[in-house]
Amino acid sequence: MAEKKKNTFYLAIVLGVVGLAAVAVGFYMNSTAPTTTAEGIAYGDLSANQIQQLLQTQNNNPDLVVLDVRTPEEFSEAHINPNGVPLINLDFYASDFGEALTALDKSKSYVIYCRSGNRSSQTVALLKGMGFESFYHLEGGIQAWQNANLPTL
Repeated sequence: MAEKKKNTFYLAIVLGVVGLAAVAVGFYMNSTAPTTTAEGIAYGDLSANQIQQLLQTQNNNPDLVVLDVRTPEEFSEAHINPNGVPLINLDFYASDFGEALTALDKSKSYVIYCRSGNRSSQTVALLKGMGFESFYHLEGGIQAWQNANLPTL
């Protein structure tokens, strides 16, 4: 009988862990899946081609900002063509990165990218925690942009 209670206990733990994992995956999917606004613009994780289309349709829009979170050296090698949209480079590894993020205007929308998508997805999480609501994350970073043969500067 003690063995049956032990097995039931372990089964309950396994089901609890699986349940928590399912909730975490669901939260991630809901928080990064593109959502569409009344204007038909999607926020969330977007492909390089989707970001390029966004930048073309929002040409010279001062309320949209491209945020490159790579190092200045990476930025100087190549960065995406913002098509007249303001472009900011904030070094994710800089000691004042968090402070620089807080100085950004929360009323603006941001296209965020890095080299592969790792630093930029962490930046998206930070911005969400700071109360920012409007951002587009370039899936795969500038590597995906370049693989799609899109223009860089």
